[in-house]
Amino acid sequence: MAEQNALAYRDGSTYQSSVGYANPVGFIEYSSAVSCAATGGVGAPFMRDRIPLVADARAPQALSTQSSAVSALDGKQAPLAGDSRWRVNSGRFSKTRFLTDIVVRGVTSVADDPALTLRGYVRSGGTSGAVGAGESTSYTRPRLSGDSRIYAAKSTEAAQYTVYSSVVIDGSTATGMNLIGLAANSSCFFIIGGPAPFCGMAFTQDTTAVNAADTTAVAYKYWNGASSVWTTLSNVTEGNKGSSKVFAASGQVSWDIPDGWTSQTLTSVNYSGYFVQGSVSTALASAAGQTAILVREVDLLFPIKVAIDVQVDGDDGLLALESISTGLTGTPAYSGSLWASMR
Repeated sequence: MAEQNALAYRDGSTYQSSVGYANPVGFIEYSSAVSCAATGGVGAPFMRDRIPLVADARAPQALSTQSSAVSALDGKQAPLAGDSRWRVNSGRFSKTRFLTDIVVRGVTSVADDPALTLRGYVRSGGTSGAVGAGESTSYTRPRLSGDSRIYAAKSTEAAQYTVYSSVVIDGSTATGMNLIGLAANSSCFFIIGGPAPFCGMAFTQDTTAVNAADTTAVAYKYWNGASSVWTTLSNVTEGNKGSSKVFAASGQVSWDIPDGWTSQTLTSVNYSGYFVQGSVSTALASAAGQTAILVREVDLLFPIKVAIDVQVDGDDGLLALESISTGLTGTPAYSGSLWASMR
């Protein structure tokens, strides 16, 4: 957890800042009209294990990409005092705690690990008051690599799995998950599993044992526990293509984490976890002179989950997404939720 030093210093009722910061690319939004009781509500299960709840804890809200509501502050940029995203303080609390759950997707290079920079702000005097900026903190999207909790398997017959879990985490260039035989029927698919909901996978593809068929997309689905069916994931970006063919190059596949994704147990292999299923509408085929389509390594990509305290001393707080790391391949995008409480 990062403790934000809300202000460089305070001069009476006016906030001054001696820290450098950039124009925010988006604000993390909440709605003051939505609340939950101290003992329950949508936000409570997430927060109860981390901080004592107070009666005005807020339910999770969607992140906002709006970045137009900014104004000059010491020659830099800050949110407007009249912006609707401020976490209003009744004057009783010294800190605002923001808990974020942010998915970063759209990155395609297998090795890229995007980082987000977040900054807390404080507002004094309500919608016509002064605004001060706190410290910034950067967080890198978590990656699970070479870990025995990663599950990988292929099915080419109903409920008959070939398990590749050990060979997609061993770092070897001689082993991997073989996707040969993956055809366009309901019995053919591969499954990747992990210990928690994940927002993507990084596939390291063999350089010669690649897919040569004109298969341009994979249908990625998650296990929807509410309806007990495999349900299509949204906003999928496939970065593991070569000449538009899937599994012809190394790369990342990412998506938005859905509601209703629950843990599932595969009784045939005695593994429990969160699974993504991949299937094709056109059969994969090996390249000339090859007998396999090998995915050497599989890493799992997870949302950024952090808690940030902003010292407000009775004033209002706001959390801004200041920047996304540069030099990434693809088109990074973010989505997720925010929980906020005061203490």
